[in-house]
Amino acid sequence: MLEDWLGPLRAAVFIVDDDAAWQRSMRKTLRELGVRRVYAVDSREDVEDLLASFDSCVVLTDLRLGNDALGGLSIVDMAHRLGMPAAIIAGSRPTRLEHLRAVSFLSKMEVNSDSIRTLLRRLEQRLAGSARVLE
Repeated sequence: MLEDWLGPLRAAVFIVDDDAAWQRSMRKTLRELGVRRVYAVDSREDVEDLLASFDSCVVLTDLRLGNDALGGLSIVDMAHRLGMPAAIIAGSRPTRLEHLRAVSFLSKMEVNSDSIRTLLRRLEQRLAGSARVLE
Protein backbone atom coordinates (compact mmCIF):
# COMPACT_ATOMS: atom_id res chain seq x y z
CA MET A 1 0.00 0.00 0.00
CA LEU A 2 1.39 3.39 -1.01
CA GLU A 3 0.55 5.08 2.27
CA ASP A 4 2.51 2.43 4.23
CA TRP A 5 5.60 3.12 2.16
CA LEU A 6 5.36 6.92 2.27
CA GLY A 7 3.97 7.17 5.78
CA PRO A 8 0.56 8.66 6.67
CA LEU A 9 -1.13 10.63 3.92
CA ARG A 10 -1.10 14.37 4.48
CA ALA A 11 -4.49 16.02 4.55
CA ALA A 12 -4.97 19.53 3.19
CA VAL A 13 -6.15 22.48 5.29
CA PHE A 14 -8.66 24.87 3.71
CA ILE A 15 -8.95 28.37 5.16
CA VAL A 16 -12.22 30.09 4.24
CA ASP A 17 -12.07 33.75 5.20
CA ASP A 18 -12.66 36.99 3.31
CA ASP A 19 -9.87 38.82 5.18
CA ALA A 20 -6.63 38.52 3.16
CA ALA A 21 -4.43 39.58 6.08
CA TRP A 22 -5.98 36.88 8.28
CA GLN A 23 -5.44 34.29 5.55
CA ARG A 24 -1.73 35.25 5.38
CA SER A 25 -1.43 35.04 9.15
CA MET A 26 -3.08 31.61 9.26
CA ARG A 27 -0.93 30.32 6.38
CA LYS A 28 2.19 31.44 8.26
CA THR A 29 1.06 29.77 11.50
CA LEU A 30 0.17 26.54 9.69
CA ARG A 31 3.53 26.49 7.85
CA GLU A 32 5.33 26.98 11.18
CA LEU A 33 3.44 23.94 12.47
CA GLY A 34 4.65 21.90 9.50
CA VAL A 35 1.36 21.78 7.61
CA ARG A 36 2.34 21.16 3.99
CA ARG A 37 -0.91 21.60 2.09
CA VAL A 38 -2.69 24.88 2.84
CA TYR A 39 -5.29 26.48 0.58
CA ALA A 40 -7.15 29.74 1.10
CA VAL A 41 -10.57 30.64 -0.28
CA ASP A 42 -12.25 33.98 0.29
CA SER A 43 -15.90 33.17 -0.35
CA ARG A 44 -18.49 30.40 -0.31
CA GLU A 45 -18.65 30.24 -4.10
CA ASP A 46 -16.77 27.24 -5.50
CA VAL A 47 -15.85 25.91 -2.04
CA GLU A 48 -17.88 22.74 -2.48
CA ASP A 49 -16.25 21.90 -5.82
CA LEU A 50 -12.80 22.54 -4.38
CA LEU A 51 -13.47 20.42 -1.28
CA ALA A 52 -14.92 17.61 -3.36
CA SER A 53 -11.67 17.44 -5.35
CA PHE A 54 -9.69 16.38 -2.26
CA ASP A 55 -9.71 12.95 -0.66
CA SER A 56 -8.81 14.29 2.74
CA CYS A 57 -8.87 17.79 4.19
CA VAL A 58 -9.96 19.85 7.16
CA VAL A 59 -11.71 23.20 6.90
CA LEU A 60 -11.12 26.29 9.04
CA THR A 61 -13.73 28.95 8.31
CA ASP A 62 -14.67 32.34 9.63
CA LEU A 63 -18.21 32.59 10.95
CA ARG A 64 -18.94 35.83 9.09
CA LEU A 65 -18.34 35.73 5.34
CA GLY A 66 -19.02 38.98 3.51
CA ASN A 67 -22.44 40.28 4.51
CA ASP A 68 -23.58 36.91 5.85
CA ALA A 69 -23.16 36.89 9.64
CA LEU A 70 -23.48 33.09 9.78
CA GLY A 71 -21.99 32.19 6.38
CA GLY A 72 -19.36 29.96 7.97
CA LEU A 73 -22.08 27.59 9.20
CA SER A 74 -22.99 26.76 5.60
CA ILE A 75 -19.29 25.99 4.95
CA VAL A 76 -19.26 23.66 7.96
CA ASP A 77 -22.43 21.94 6.70
CA MET A 78 -20.89 21.58 3.24
CA ALA A 79 -17.71 20.06 4.67
CA HIS A 80 -19.66 17.64 6.87
CA ARG A 81 -21.75 16.47 3.89
CA LEU A 82 -18.48 15.64 2.14
CA GLY A 83 -17.12 13.84 5.21
CA MET A 84 -14.56 16.54 6.02
CA PRO A 85 -14.07 17.85 9.56
CA ALA A 86 -14.46 21.60 9.99
CA ALA A 87 -14.05 24.27 12.64
CA ILE A 88 -15.06 27.89 12.97
CA ILE A 89 -12.47 30.53 13.83
CA ALA A 90 -14.27 33.81 14.39
CA GLY A 91 -13.60 37.32 15.63
CA SER A 92 -15.71 36.78 18.73
CA ARG A 93 -17.43 33.90 20.43
CA PRO A 94 -21.13 34.26 19.68
CA THR A 95 -23.11 33.29 22.77
CA ARG A 96 -25.84 31.74 20.61
CA LEU A 97 -23.38 29.16 19.28
CA GLU A 98 -21.65 28.16 22.51
CA HIS A 99 -24.08 25.30 23.07
CA LEU A 100 -23.22 23.72 19.70
CA ARG A 101 -20.80 20.93 20.52
CA ALA A 102 -20.84 19.47 16.99
CA VAL A 103 -18.72 22.34 15.67
CA SER A 104 -15.27 23.12 17.01
CA PHE A 105 -14.95 26.83 17.67
CA LEU A 106 -11.95 29.07 18.32
CA SER A 107 -11.95 32.83 18.81
CA LYS A 108 -9.43 34.71 16.67
CA MET A 109 -8.31 36.35 19.92
CA GLU A 110 -7.21 32.89 21.17
CA VAL A 111 -5.29 31.90 18.02
CA ASN A 112 -1.66 30.96 18.47
CA SER A 113 0.49 27.99 17.44
CA ASP A 114 -0.60 25.91 20.43
CA SER A 115 -4.33 26.54 20.02
CA ILE A 116 -4.17 25.80 16.28
CA ARG A 117 -2.15 22.61 16.90
CA THR A 118 -4.74 21.45 19.45
CA LEU A 119 -7.61 22.27 17.09
CA LEU A 120 -5.96 20.44 14.17
CA ARG A 121 -5.30 17.36 16.34
CA ARG A 122 -8.98 17.33 17.31
CA LEU A 123 -10.02 17.60 13.65
CA GLU A 124 -7.50 14.91 12.59
CA GLN A 125 -9.38 12.41 14.75
CA ARG A 126 -12.35 12.80 12.40
CA LEU A 127 -10.35 12.25 9.19
CA ALA A 128 -10.94 9.04 7.27
CA GLY A 129 -8.21 6.42 7.32
CA SER A 130 -4.78 7.35 8.58
CA ALA A 131 -4.55 10.79 6.94
CA ARG A 132 -2.94 13.45 9.09
CA VAL A 133 -2.48 17.22 8.88
CA LEU A 134 0.40 17.51 11.34
CA GLU A 135 3.54 15.41 11.47
